[in-house]
Amino acid sequence: MGLGFNGTKASDLQIGGDHYKTMKIQPNEFITANQLKWCEGNAIKYICRHSIKGGKQDIEKAIHYLQLLLEIEYSHREYPVNFDATTCTTDLPDFLKHLPDKPF
Repeated sequence: MGLGFNGTKASDLQIGGDHYKTMKIQPNEFITANQLKWCEGNAIKYICRHSIKGGKQDIEKAIHYLQLLLEIEYSHREYPVNFDATTCTTDLPDFLKHLPDKPF
């Protein structure tokens, strides 16, 4: 167990706010338990906190990390995805065009 300040567990502390403390499952717990990689974990973090901290910018950050994930994991498959997070417009590759706009 890592100890933070004054003998408190590091996992019980949050530096710079309390936006994660209000969540039933904190992003770091979910990310660690599921052994997610850097881009996946950051996307989860920003998605979870957007409504209580960073708003639209957090969604743009999450999208950026997902774009990086596509580039890192799937660029060898030559499925280019052009996304402009500032206008939320997409140019989807053909293999994604059959998906419904609202899956749920």
